[in-house]
Amino acid sequence: MKNKIDERQEQELLKRDHAGFQIMFSVSVIMILIQLLFMKATFQQLIGENVILLCGGIWVIWGYANSGLWNYDNSRPSIQSNLKYSAIFSLVGTVIFGIAIYGRAGSSAIKAPIISGFLAGIFILGFVILSILGRLTEKKENQW
Repeated sequence: MKNKIDERQEQELLKRDHAGFQIMFSVSVIMILIQLLFMKATFQQLIGENVILLCGGIWVIWGYANSGLWNYDNSRPSIQSNLKYSAIFSLVGTVIFGIAIYGRAGSSAIKAPIISGFLAGIFILGFVILSILGRLTEKKENQW
């Protein structure tokens, strides 16, 4: 099958595809947060959005790592960046978790051991996943 578009048009299509995916991904995240925090939706009510978000996220991350791509500034994966990103996202996730718990059960449900355990768990999980993806990316990059 012969391509009917030139390279510039193909690049433009890919940019549009990328932007469309970013918009869909962002809107899904925002809608999940709105429904959890303000509409008090249950996790069962959000299973569809979560599955779509998870599948899209895994596909993109796996594709980048499998292609040997790490980020836009072409820096190498490192323990310092993994620690930094794990800390940022675990803090953001814990704040959202705390707001969701407070909105559903009130301040009596927010206990320091639960919040700190959630923070530590998300931090460790994020660090491990980033480390594994970083090694996979470096391995693929070295193959090229």
